[in-house]
Amino acid sequence: MKKIICIGECSLNVVLDHEGKPLGTMPGGRIANAAAILGRNKFEVLMASEASADPIGDIVVTFLSQAGVDVKSIDRFTEGRTALNVFVSQAADKADAMPTLTRYESYPEEAFDIIWPRIESGDVIIYGGFYALDRRMRQRMTKLLEHASERGAVMVYLPGFLPQQEPRITRVMPQILENLEMAHVVVTRNKDLELIFGVKHPQTCYHDHIDFYCRSLINIDNEEEGVLLVSCAGGATVDIEFTGSRIERKGSWFEVSVSGLAGGHSGTEIHRHPLNASILLGRLLARAYTRYPFYLGSFEGGDKDNVITNAASAHICCAGDADGLNRCLSDLADELMAELASHEPALSIGAAGPEEIEKSCFDRVFTEAVLAFLNLTITGVQVMSGDVPGMVESSLNMGVARTDVSGIKFGFSVRSQKKGYRQYMIDKLTMLASRVAGDGVCQTVKIRGEYPAWDYRKDSRLRDLMVQEFYSCFGREPRVEGIHAGLECGILS
Repeated sequence: MKKIICIGECSLNVVLDHEGKPLGTMPGGRIANAAAILGRNKFEVLMASEASADPIGDIVVTFLSQAGVDVKSIDRFTEGRTALNVFVSQAADKADAMPTLTRYESYPEEAFDIIWPRIESGDVIIYGGFYALDRRMRQRMTKLLEHASERGAVMVYLPGFLPQQEPRITRVMPQILENLEMAHVVVTRNKDLELIFGVKHPQTCYHDHIDFYCRSLINIDNEEEGVLLVSCAGGATVDIEFTGSRIERKGSWFEVSVSGLAGGHSGTEIHRHPLNASILLGRLLARAYTRYPFYLGSFEGGDKDNVITNAASAHICCAGDADGLNRCLSDLADELMAELASHEPALSIGAAGPEEIEKSCFDRVFTEAVLAFLNLTITGVQVMSGDVPGMVESSLNMGVARTDVSGIKFGFSVRSQKKGYRQYMIDKLTMLASRVAGDGVCQTVKIRGEYPAWDYRKDSRLRDLMVQEFYSCFGREPRVEGIHAGLECGILS
């Protein structure tokens, strides 16, 4: 990267409380503030904008210059005034309401009459806000953006703007779509997506509205206000399939089920150590098998590897003492529900049957291999982070158990901030599958969907700056956390 050129508005924000008392002033405009942050971090940054040769313009331009931003491409016009945004906050009983905005601006007819910066291949152009939509300067700005694109610059578009600047989004939607089409990367916040497209969820908005114009979207909002994410896990999906022969067998058939578990997401909720229904059902069946052997007909539990399974079921065929197996299953169900009552209060374990019918099932060798795998497999939290208190560093989750005509397939989501430990967990699963299969059962292991981690950095200038800037804006420090799930940051880092 050679240099960063930021194109956006220079303005000043004045904040008043609901009684009109001043709370503070600060340079406004997302692009201008982004330029200042980049400049303070020693990047070569140039601001292309306009500001009047008035005291307000002096404040904003000085702010940028002191941050290390090159301001020679800011046009200091004399016929007009630098934009001033006056925000009035709401009373305490209306704290959730948006502040009111009164905007004062007076621009000359010759808009955006700047000295064009020299643009080279590899430079980064950051543009956006209402400044990139305003019809007053649209023609000249479009020429500059097209020139930058032709020169091989990386185009980054920040589409957000204050809703008070244009209450009817349809008036500026053509310009927004043109900007999206010129961009290599779009950077948004949730409120931008809702304002422009009426959609809060970034993935939905990307597929429905942005992907056609620009393939790369980075949404910087966390789900929680006041939380800075500083690391994420890498991961992979591991599919393990056991295949064996099925035979038609007449006997006493039971359906054994586990349901009512809390479940949850295997990344963000696995630190609570929730029970996995497939693992619990495997535990029950293995105990019953030692006393009343049976044949496994099917095993089903979950259909997404990244979800902690909350319900599972199995069909089994007893060729011997069906009444004894029935009593055994009932006793084991009562025992497990009593053991886990405080941890999983909604847990339900039941056995329906017996039903005297003839159906296909797997042989004893296959049944024993699957029960052994269910009881020996690793699952749940493996390692906690030594850098971020309370954060899971490595885990895995068996979220899929599915039966077909030839065998049973298990799907695992494996996550870790450490690439080596992630591979260690995959190796353990692979070796276990090979051991329990033995000679009479075929097993295959497939690895897919690998994605990289964003490892925590003990020394981070950017993190320290973000904490400092957050405190200066809100008077409190943000929560600094990692997330045990995949983010785009894993690829970017």
